[in-house]
Amino acid sequence: GVICMHGAGGGTHGPSNIYHPLGEDLQRSGISTLLIDCRYNSDLDECISDVEACIGYLDNNLGIKVIGLIGWSFGGAVVISVAAEDQRVKTVVTVASQSYGTGAVGQIAPRPVLLIHGTGDRTLTYECSVDIAKRAGEPKKLVLFPGADHGISQDKKEMYRLVRDWFLKYL
Repeated sequence: GVICMHGAGGGTHGPSNIYHPLGEDLQRSGISTLLIDCRYNSDLDECISDVEACIGYLDNNLGIKVIGLIGWSFGGAVVISVAAEDQRVKTVVTVASQSYGTGAVGQIAPRPVLLIHGTGDRTLTYECSVDIAKRAGEPKKLVLFPGADHGISQDKKEMYRLVRDWFLKYL
């Protein structure tokens, strides 16, 4: 299963509105997808708790024990924090992640991490993802889209394929 985490503004749309089509696409490949809108959209601890509850639900109620997480912006810190503590998380993807709250990224290894960011992001500089990548263990992959904004809208199709293919490979 895959859990899709929003940014500080909440919602279930994700970067460039990819979460809904991603969920449908992954479902056709046999991967359940949960789009969540946390109770307190910009509270790191509360959002971590909400994602942990979702993992517990998928495991205990649906028998889904292999989880991938994707987090956009603020959500990148959430999914990194959760993955560092929960071995059911087999891979993590971040898009335009903030660096605050990502101190535990090194604890995710040897599970794979994909970091995506646009170099034209005016919300969170791409240096956030570069910093996270430096602290992450292997395997990891950092993809920078030249000139792309916070939602990677200029390269939406390529970003979408990258995320989808990552989950198909590692789940």
